[in-house]
Amino acid sequence: MYWQVGYEKSGNTWLCFLISHLFDKSYQTWDDYQNSIPNWNDYFDKTKKAPINWVCGHIPFSPMSEYFKDVTGAIYMVRHPLDVALSSMRHRIIIDFDLDPMVLKSSKYDDMVDGYMKMFIANCGDPAFNKMNGSYNWNANVKSWIVSDKNVAVVRYEDLWDDTFGIFTQALLKLDLPCDVLAIKKSVEASSIASMSQLDKIHFIGPAVPGQWKNVIEKKRVIEAENMFGDLASCFGYDFDT
Repeated sequence: MYWQVGYEKSGNTWLCFLISHLFDKSYQTWDDYQNSIPNWNDYFDKTKKAPINWVCGHIPFSPMSEYFKDVTGAIYMVRHPLDVALSSMRHRIIIDFDLDPMVLKSSKYDDMVDGYMKMFIANCGDPAFNKMNGSYNWNANVKSWIVSDKNVAVVRYEDLWDDTFGIFTQALLKLDLPCDVLAIKKSVEASSIASMSQLDKIHFIGPAVPGQWKNVIEKKRVIEAENMFGDLASCFGYDFDT
């Protein structure tokens, strides 16, 4: 069994689309895509099958968990934590999660962003996501997979954005998976932001451009984020320079 995994809002949906289009070309709707690569808890609860031998999820790796005993390989998606934070805020608003009242105390967008960033950084991630999916926090989630004893291909969101074909191909090679050039090119074309958005009825797909945090997050929050995420984030080439 192969896993596509990453902390919430790191670009996992995009990567799942790439995988699905490469190995399962039969789906036409958003539901078909979700059935192609079931969420890990649906699969292990036997409510869904894994037709292409892939599951997806956000949970940290644990060598003691029965869920990971048959992991053949994994693609782990990592993204700058402050872009993750912005995407998380947008996602929670869209799907009507209950945000902390302090976050929404002002109708001004800048104040809302600052309130959410303060909460996200203090908790090393969104506390609702941390609890809901068992992913604990950004640091713990990322570290658990990159130091695991499994064959893990780490993909930076920013690199996949710059060179989708090349980076996706490298990940497949790392996992010793088939790399048909024409099939990968077709998967990349079918998994563009525009193509995914056509299937997206709840505006799940966001603006996506890397580095948006530099334009909207206050300097004091950036400094706090560097203190919280900086040591691990720097391992992936991420900085906090505005």
